[in-house]
Amino acid sequence: IQLLLSIAETETQLARYDEASKRLDLCKQIIESSGKALPKEEAILMKYTAIFWQQKGQEYKALEAIQKAKDIQTTLYQNQNDLELAETYLILGNIHLALSKPIPAVDYLQKALDIIESNKNGQNHPDMTSIYNSMGIYNRILNRYPEAQRAYEKSLEISLEFYGRNHV
Repeated sequence: IQLLLSIAETETQLARYDEASKRLDLCKQIIESSGKALPKEEAILMKYTAIFWQQKGQEYKALEAIQKAKDIQTTLYQNQNDLELAETYLILGNIHLALSKPIPAVDYLQKALDIIESNKNGQNHPDMTSIYNSMGIYNRILNRYPEAQRAYEKSLEISLEFYGRNHV
């Protein structure tokens, strides 16, 4: 399932939506036909489905899918500091930003940041660059330009540290 989802995500990024949709449908069929509950796989499928819809510009469908992933994950993970949940919160925050809903966006981005920082090596986690970049967008939407600049600079700093100068 994970390999099919990775292929679907790549196809989504390449705007091959028909192929991506077929892979997502196949994953759903595999999960449904397994005859047993597969909550972790279902949550991951919903996360990739949200990415698919967001790339297609259908944020409300993306929001519905990622909310399902969050609901499954918050039930699944007794420890609410799981990095999978942090990634889900990051996606939720970015979808809310795309929907021009900055208040829920920053709440989800902060939850993602808190989880990553609470885990070992959180400061070196690649999602930190995305979180700070999204917080920059949030502050820019609210015309808080100094805060936006600080967030963008923090994103750049982490990106340089994590990926090096050639990536930025």
